[in-house]
Amino acid sequence: TFDKLELNEQWCNWFSGFTDGEGCFYIDPQSHSKSVGICFTICLRADDRAVLDDAKIKLMCGNVYYLSSKGYRDKSGYRRSDLVKWTVGRIMDHKNIIVPFFDTYPLRSKKANDYVLWKMALDIIVDGGHLLEDGRREVVRIRDEMKAMRQYRVMEN
Repeated sequence: TFDKLELNEQWCNWFSGFTDGEGCFYIDPQSHSKSVGICFTICLRADDRAVLDDAKIKLMCGNVYYLSSKGYRDKSGYRRSDLVKWTVGRIMDHKNIIVPFFDTYPLRSKKANDYVLWKMALDIIVDGGHLLEDGRREVVRIRDEMKAMRQYRVMEN
């Protein structure tokens, strides 16, 4: 659990800020079943893998995956970089490590809104509410609200 981790205060503050820029709180209600995928991820270029390996070791959760870009090109025709992705997908890791971490070291960007909604969905899932129609609808509503908030809007002067 979070309270048993030996974490440096400076690293925790850095990681919270890093997550503001690079982290993703994700909800995926499965259309073919009652299950709901919920995860926290950070994706970086493969040459920054040490950053994600360090987070995995310090927080003692998740897995780091290598994602090859072989054969993929961006819109300009340039080859994309290979990526690494740290994914925390276990409900108990969310409940016992990720939530206490970000409740203690809060996010400060718009991503904080995603976190609040994601945490609401996590609570529904932990309580088993996603298995009931009303709970599932609420999880889908939360996911849709998160998607709507991610739309980039240009502020007019």
